[in-house]
Amino acid sequence: KELEFNEKKLLNVRSALEKYVANDYSMNKLAKEAYRAYIAAYNSHSLKDIFNVHRLDLQAVAASFCISSPPRVSLNIESGAGKVRKAKNQQSRNGFSP
Repeated sequence: KELEFNEKKLLNVRSALEKYVANDYSMNKLAKEAYRAYIAAYNSHSLKDIFNVHRLDLQAVAASFCISSPPRVSLNIESGAGKVRKAKNQQSRNGFSP
């Protein structure tokens, strides 16, 4: 059953949370750390054709962590599955099979 409510009485929760995170140093720091961890985890996923970090809307991801602008994230392109693929390609070029 769908609930009915008066939309005018709803608070804008997102803006209140963004304001809280922006004004509280520890919450801001935690939000940025969580954002960086999310991006790093997304980048390290082995299914790069599905989980391609370069296709993410970073502004939208930052907004989901109540951050107004995305913090810089250093991505290690040679991480995870990329290392495995590179090692396999290197082995096959040297005449070794996995």
